[in-house]
Amino acid sequence: MLTFRMDETNFADGDRDGARIVTGAGLKVDFDEFATDASTLGLWHLHDGGCQGEGTGLEDESGGGHDLTNHGAESVEDGYRFVRDQGDYLDASFPGQPARSALTMEVWLRDWGFVTGAADNAWIAAYGSGADDCLRLYGRRHTNPVYSRVVAYLRTGSENKGWAEWGGTDVDNLLAAPDPIHIAAVLDYPNTLRLYVNGVQRAEDTTSLGTLPAGDLVLKIGCHPDETDHLSAVLDEVRLSASARYGSTFTPHRLLESGTFTSPTFDAVRHAADWADLVRTQGLPPGCETDWEVRAADETDMNGTPQAVWQPYSGDPADLPHARYFQWRATLEADASRLASPTVEAVEAIASEAGYNLYHATGPGPESLDYAEPWAEVGPSVTDVETDVLDTQSVHWFAIRPVDPNGRESPAAQGEVRLETGVQGEHVPDRPAGALAAAAVPLALGAARLRWQYRVGHNGVLPQTFRIFGDGGTGTINYETPLDEVPWCEGQVWYAWASDPLAPGGEHQLAVRAVTAGGVWDEQPAVARVTPDATPPGQVDALEAEIAP
Repeated sequence: MLTFRMDETNFADGDRDGARIVTGAGLKVDFDEFATDASTLGLWHLHDGGCQGEGTGLEDESGGGHDLTNHGAESVEDGYRFVRDQGDYLDASFPGQPARSALTMEVWLRDWGFVTGAADNAWIAAYGSGADDCLRLYGRRHTNPVYSRVVAYLRTGSENKGWAEWGGTDVDNLLAAPDPIHIAAVLDYPNTLRLYVNGVQRAEDTTSLGTLPAGDLVLKIGCHPDETDHLSAVLDEVRLSASARYGSTFTPHRLLESGTFTSPTFDAVRHAADWADLVRTQGLPPGCETDWEVRAADETDMNGTPQAVWQPYSGDPADLPHARYFQWRATLEADASRLASPTVEAVEAIASEAGYNLYHATGPGPESLDYAEPWAEVGPSVTDVETDVLDTQSVHWFAIRPVDPNGRESPAAQGEVRLETGVQGEHVPDRPAGALAAAAVPLALGAARLRWQYRVGHNGVLPQTFRIFGDGGTGTINYETPLDEVPWCEGQVWYAWASDPLAPGGEHQLAVRAVTAGGVWDEQPAVARVTPDATPPGQVDALEAEIAP
């Protein structure tokens, strides 16, 4: 059984604001992912280091080079966790900054963990040259909810130049809830200083406004500029902009938009020789539903991917494709009301991968086959396989071994087949076996006797006759014109043939070839060498004649 979150590349179509991949967890969509634009001074995703392609999350994604330095905050799956008692915070330097009359400082925040019965605040972020010259965001969750609050204000030259505070039980309820909160402080001099929470303007100040002075500035996240009043919460997605980014109610996208997800691809488990049903149970939030896709092929690419297209699974095992390699995946349709990354639980797919391994080699005999490396792997229902173009004028060998449902291969080949190609790649019919143990001895008057053995080869091709060839003493056997023929006889092992007198004066080669009724020769002739005996008979010393009585 398998539990997974929909991930891979996430959307097959649709908007994917806020999506990211987390190693071992899949798609995470708890917070919106800010984007950089022309007014962005700094952007930090604060994602866990397991997020693919996003480093530690402390890098400045705006390209300004203002990377954050971590002073104790813990990298978690959905951001960085700050613990007040441990003094955690992050900071980044902004040297040589001009005065700013328009600024936006915004964050995503959840898991507020500090509750106080006193007037103790927890600082979310501050940007400036120190406690007396900075734009700041802070909050407090009080044991008496009436005193809970979130505040944005600007302080310059030891004076407050803008104060926007939202407080009361609604704030307390928001900080106590598990859902992430979007908080933004917007300086829009000389008009207002505004505080937005979850896209709604909750407070503003239109009097006694100022600008943020120029200088070497620092962004502190999770603490007061003098590194006190630390935060206890998880922060994700911090963005600083040189503009009054929000002027009216807006919708911060902390949820994925509607679209289609695809799950990772999973190989099926082998089981018996037939495909079995996909057995699955799933837990989905409202607004989501899943479909299932399968694919199967007898061949895979270099990455092990079956060479087949995905097709919807109807739910009927009889509709599953039949091939050696089987994979499945889930697709998920989601609407915009979904609150978290959808989870599909307890999914099991059982299918067969039994079949056959095929082997191929070129060479004189079946020993050329290498059984360590299959040439092709096919499913149990495959009865023919087409090769690429074969080498011409070659002898090809093919063999097959069954593979059981557990992936074990038979140790013995179930067949070894020979296929020969001609000059144009045409099929050369199977050849008979060649003659064995050819030997020749001289006879009187310069003749010779040739003897050989013959056994029918493993392919069962029978010869009709044996043709005898010679070289005439030239050293080159003439296979165009046979000297004679000897018929093949079933069950006979030894054969012999006597030549006419051979040309005297040197060694002769005699060859024997097995030939079928269709005129197909064996692959290799049997050759014997012999030197004819050309010595004349001895001289008669006395000759007498008489008349018989």
